[in-house]
Amino acid sequence: MTILAHGEDYFGPNGFRIQITHPHVPEGDIREPFDLTEIAHYHDFTEMVVVLSGTGIHWVEGHEYIVRAGDVFLFQGEQKHYFKEAGKLDFYNLMFDPDKLQLPTEYLTRIPGFRALFLLEPTYRVKHRFNSRLQLGDSDLSNTLHQLKRMESELKEGLPGFEASLSAKLVELMVFLGRRYSEIRTTEGTALLRVSEVIGALEQDYTRSWTLKELTKIAHISESRLLVLFREATMNTPIEYLIKIRVSKAKELLLQTDHPIDQIAMKTGFSDSNYFSRQFRKGCGISPREFRKKGSAFGQLHT
Repeated sequence: MTILAHGEDYFGPNGFRIQITHPHVPEGDIREPFDLTEIAHYHDFTEMVVVLSGTGIHWVEGHEYIVRAGDVFLFQGEQKHYFKEAGKLDFYNLMFDPDKLQLPTEYLTRIPGFRALFLLEPTYRVKHRFNSRLQLGDSDLSNTLHQLKRMESELKEGLPGFEASLSAKLVELMVFLGRRYSEIRTTEGTALLRVSEVIGALEQDYTRSWTLKELTKIAHISESRLLVLFREATMNTPIEYLIKIRVSKAKELLLQTDHPIDQIAMKTGFSDSNYFSRQFRKGCGISPREFRKKGSAFGQLHT
């Protein structure tokens, strides 16, 4: 049986959505409340594991991987996992809910390694047999441990403003680890970085009429290789992904402005409003007009 790890059990019903645990250490059987280390589970939040010392076996979605000191990896959503062998491991769990935190994602995603590590690698792990994980050297691992302990102290003390301090420290750690991943040299990690760079270009200039040839120049790989890597990492082709970005931007404009729908189509890179409406319905299940109407009604109910 697989257990759902509820965020409320870790953050508390009204708790701030960052938590750190040190659930299992080699000197003894130290257990945190709701410790599911060796029980198959999944989350409704994001969990980052930082292995400090030792080796063990981690089971993920039916596959087993050896983990060791310096390994850093994340779990998101419904990814089922547990430590099959954790007796000789010393590690930290950093749990956070990105949907409830005001993270500067726009700036974080400018780091290719951030997108690769925090957004792409968790879903790409099985295909890469865990070879796309981040592996820190001694100095970087020591730096990471120092940052985790600072966050742990902030949580325990709970002084006024600890939420702001924790958020800042989480972002600082994300930047550090994202930059380290940007330097990765494994074949699998490099592949994720190339996909990340293409996604970054699409998001920065989503109204542009991109061609596959232009994107291959960014990734420095062939068209066929880019298509394979991109689909494996995102379940979409680059153009399909671009359309999703445009639709997402259009949703924001539909709710936040009173611009005509054909004008919103043009602003988000669609040269034809009928094509825009078809793609919007394909992605959202309703037309742009219906989406705006429902959003307006929802807003009135909550004012």
